[in-house]
Amino acid sequence: MTFKLKPLALALSVVGLSACGGGSGDTKTNTENETTVDPISYSVSISVDNAVTGTLCADSNENLVCDSVEVQTSITDGTATLTSEDVAILNQSYIVTEGNVMILSAPAAVANDASIVMTPATTLVYANMIQGISRERAIEAVVSTLNDGLSLSLSADTLLTAQSADLANFNTEFVKLWQAAQQQSENKGAILAGFAIQLADIITAIKNNSHFNQLDSFVANALNWSVGFPMTDTGVTAFANLDGFYNTASVADFPGQDADYGLDLTQNNDADGAAGFSYVKLSGTGEMLAADAEQWSCVKDLQTGLIWEVKDANAGIRHKDTLFAFKPSDRESIFPAEVAEASCDNAEGVCTVSQYESYINNLNNGVGLCGHSGWKLPKFNELYSLVHFASTDKNDGDVLLGVDVNYFPETHAGDIWTATPSIEWHTSMYYAPHMWALGFNGGYIGATTSYEYCDSAQECEYPSVLPVRLVTLGAEK
Repeated sequence: MTFKLKPLALALSVVGLSACGGGSGDTKTNTENETTVDPISYSVSISVDNAVTGTLCADSNENLVCDSVEVQTSITDGTATLTSEDVAILNQSYIVTEGNVMILSAPAAVANDASIVMTPATTLVYANMIQGISRERAIEAVVSTLNDGLSLSLSADTLLTAQSADLANFNTEFVKLWQAAQQQSENKGAILAGFAIQLADIITAIKNNSHFNQLDSFVANALNWSVGFPMTDTGVTAFANLDGFYNTASVADFPGQDADYGLDLTQNNDADGAAGFSYVKLSGTGEMLAADAEQWSCVKDLQTGLIWEVKDANAGIRHKDTLFAFKPSDRESIFPAEVAEASCDNAEGVCTVSQYESYINNLNNGVGLCGHSGWKLPKFNELYSLVHFASTDKNDGDVLLGVDVNYFPETHAGDIWTATPSIEWHTSMYYAPHMWALGFNGGYIGATTSYEYCDSAQECEYPSVLPVRLVTLGAEK
């Protein structure tokens, strides 16, 4: 099963642009019989509980703050309308803030003249979407969890457009908990996403009136599960029009494109990485090297702080195409079929991902690769931070690679393992454990696939084996 995941702002922009003709504009004829057209206006109406006050804005940079340059207005008697001549307002998330505290949020309206009722439920929908979940699935996930936890029968169709009296107590207590959580960390996005993950537990805590006693735990879990570092940009610096994706400057008729925002625009310096990416090469013992160094063992991402293994061009255990089986930590043995499929014929006898992690962490007499330990299989969002969507570089086999090959020249063209479980399969009738993988083949840059791995309940006749690229936060031994 393959799912395409794209950056949230880009995905919404593509949807929103299809509604460009939905704005309202008046045609007038002046005294010299020349026809003029008033600027088209786009608007979104927001309603909140009457107890909510503050500033409503279109959060164009998704930092959960109403910046002065963003379209905004004050909430009056529970309602407000955002209006702009820029169609991008339909493609941006909306937030209500009081001072530096974000109270509520909602996903983009997409359609012009839409009306949204902003609640903790819409906030949780947005919290799921910033993790890469589609709008529809995010709504379904929130509705399902609320219905299960509170024994309700909420409708997904009305979640963004109506208040529910059944959620009154939950809404009040969730807002209090969320406001208190923001006092513990500046990483609001991480906490918000983590609260969505813990929604079932939060509902139980609210029902038991123990949610404030568990606040520290909820926040700690959120920060632990979250990205934990700033994300990179997409690498897209070109602008599209009806003729293609070739423009080097913003196109007035197609506003709000990816290249209009982010690191690709503000920190575009190819001296240390393509577009908005920023890297430094490291030697095998961890020293920083010049950008034109011809030999290096690791790369540090200066945007995220992550340190990445560089694959070896020579055949062997660190080669980009070496295959490993994924063995969960609670399984003791390696199955014969895994040995047959994985690259176990290497000199070290390493067959599994966990064995490879141990091997890398014990290089250099136990110091670890590039002077660091803590090497591990990256989570999906960590590995995704390397994807360069606008790459035009190819490998020796003439395959386009979605990564900066100046720093990662040896990159497997197919899927590689991530450490993120595929929960899709855990809720289906056919239970089998799966892990997400990510591909860097330019033909499907950013595409993901769910791969089944063997557990003790299976005969393991056809195990999945894939290459890896390990990552570390740089903890010293």
